[in-house]
Amino acid sequence: MLRIHGRGLRIGVVVRDPVLARRVVEAARSHGFKPVWVLSPEELPLGIEVVVHEGPVDLPPGLTGVAVQRADDPTTVLLRALYLVASRRPGRLEVAIDPGSRSGAVFVRGGVLLCSGVFNGNAELLEAVRSVSISVGEEPSVFYVGSTSDNSTSELIEALRSSFPNSRLAIIPEGPMRDLRVPEGLKGDELDAYFIYLRAVSLRA
Repeated sequence: MLRIHGRGLRIGVVVRDPVLARRVVEAARSHGFKPVWVLSPEELPLGIEVVVHEGPVDLPPGLTGVAVQRADDPTTVLLRALYLVASRRPGRLEVAIDPGSRSGAVFVRGGVLLCSGVFNGNAELLEAVRSVSISVGEEPSVFYVGSTSDNSTSELIEALRSSFPNSRLAIIPEGPMRDLRVPEGLKGDELDAYFIYLRAVSLRA
């Protein structure tokens, strides 16, 4: 299951339908966002970074938003909203993977951690990558895979190359990195995957 990392991001929820608004606000809080529910764009307070809105609206200058309807999964909508914020920075979608019987993965855009998860088997992991790619409208530019001698890693690499032929793949030495601040809530395989991402960034610098 994917976890979205809202990191205290202030988002506006411009939704008149109270049932839909409650679903979006509750989902936003569960993923670490700080939602502000209003009925019109004019009521949005200062400091809002992105807006989730119901139908076409005229947003204040400089604000972008994502439309939501009752049939939508609020988590997917929130991922799109976070992606909009991350897209203001240079960079492409990157995925770091800590391979194993349970593979941890983190999805990063422009240095911003979008989401993470732990997956049982390659099929589950590949489906998660496809789901994120469809949600944000971008396939990963690169996969960073932690180096192990396990045969399952070779199978994963082949599966990634087959499923995402336009993405680059890099094998990254595993291991923790000292004296670094990491996003709250990351632990276990997800944290190991994030360390792989950080090591990959340090190697390309």
